[in-house]
Amino acid sequence: MKKLIFILCLFLSVPLLKAQDVNSVNSTMNNFRLSMLPDAMDVDSPKFAATYDGTPFLEKEWQPGSVTLISGEIKKYSMRYFVYGEQIWLKNEADSTYTLNLSDKIAGITIGNRHFIYTDYVTGNRSGTGILEVMYNGAGCKLLNLHTCQLEKGRPANGYQEKEKDKFQHKEVLYYQLDEQEASVLPRSKKEFLSVFGDKANLIGKYFKDNKLKMKPEDLIKVFTYYDEIK
Repeated sequence: MKKLIFILCLFLSVPLLKAQDVNSVNSTMNNFRLSMLPDAMDVDSPKFAATYDGTPFLEKEWQPGSVTLISGEIKKYSMRYFVYGEQIWLKNEADSTYTLNLSDKIAGITIGNRHFIYTDYVTGNRSGTGILEVMYNGAGCKLLNLHTCQLEKGRPANGYQEKEKDKFQHKEVLYYQLDEQEASVLPRSKKEFLSVFGDKANLIGKYFKDNKLKMKPEDLIKVFTYYDEIK
């Protein structure tokens, strides 16, 4: 509820573009659909910085980015990832801010040096669809990173200290995807991790041991690369 109220406040803080303006923008983008987003309480303003610690974005600054459609067409924009609202923000030629309308027509998203896909994933008994960063993209497997952001309430003022600002807290959860299946949470223990590779588990285990690897992203990328080689 707190997140919903926060996002609604952002949306109501500035006026919307007229409908014909949005339609005009869409028509120039060959059916590449966008939805208008106001400048969320002006997240780059001193007022926002005075109200909150941290940032609701993965990277605060706008960065060069692109959206690749399944047709192969590539659209380039200034972009940033609004993790708190699970939205990709972009600017058009007129410097207006929009959110990317995520759909199965999008093959991939690049923001700066980071690459993302919009895909299905499973967490326990729950499934969903979301934006995941691609850490490794191989022929038969992917290593993915789900970024989340929550707004942590600051402690109220008392006789000893002033009120603390609310703070944006970011978390990451690694996922794996084999043979175009739904992405699943990467097991934390080495034993459970090796089991996901089926009949290649022993070879992966030996590679893990021989190279003194750990369960950290940079080493896991090496493991998935090796799996692609022996698959």
